[in-house]
Amino acid sequence: HLMCDRDPRCRVIESAHIGLNGSVKDVGASHGTSPYLTFVDSDDTIAINALDEVMKAFQEHPVDIIYTDQIVVDGKGGKKVAANFKIPYSAEKMLSMRLIKQLTVMKREVHQRLSGHDPTFTYAADYDFFVKASEFASVYHLEKPLYFYFVDPDHDQISVKNKEAQT
Repeated sequence: HLMCDRDPRCRVIESAHIGLNGSVKDVGASHGTSPYLTFVDSDDTIAINALDEVMKAFQEHPVDIIYTDQIVVDGKGGKKVAANFKIPYSAEKMLSMRLIKQLTVMKREVHQRLSGHDPTFTYAADYDFFVKASEFASVYHLEKPLYFYFVDPDHDQISVKNKEAQT
């Protein structure tokens, strides 16, 4: 909450944990007023300049969605850029692989047009959302690693296995 202590535009909205990642994101989106939306999972972080970089990219590339590269950080502090970001984006490729991940900023109207995330998706709501968005939205890949995705190799991540099955 430190950022919200310094910036009056920032608000923290507390919500009960209901195990539905997409639904929680939709609650947050319903409280916002910005023409743009992004979501950062509570166990991950973004680069200090991430939003500045993305907004510059929106000025240069008038699209509906921008996604960035991500750095995977393991439990021992090891870092690597996720490999799937080397694959060029296409709506067709989205049907078989998760190209759009983590730091994704979209125009609010994309979220509104889809009425948010499908609440029946417990684990892969974001993938489902962006596959549907790819049918009509223009997308730009900002090739900068601005999202830090934390994983623990010694911890069996149930959500990862379930997300793969639901995908």
